[in-house]
Amino acid sequence: MVFETMLVGVAPDVADMMPGAMLTALAAGDTPAVEFDAALLLAAIYTVVCVVIAGVITRRREITN
Repeated sequence: MVFETMLVGVAPDVADMMPGAMLTALAAGDTPAVEFDAALLLAAIYTVVCVVIAGVITRRREITN
């Protein structure tokens, strides 16, 4: 995740809320920085946002040619 690494380099305070940290916390069950419940919620939010963006892009894109 190149974008995540670049953003954390500029603003290290957001490192615990990035998708990589959320997936790590979900896989580990808990991390010192992120609890499992918060990781699950934020991972679900990231998933919904990505699905909505993909749906909008697919809907607006001409795929018949």
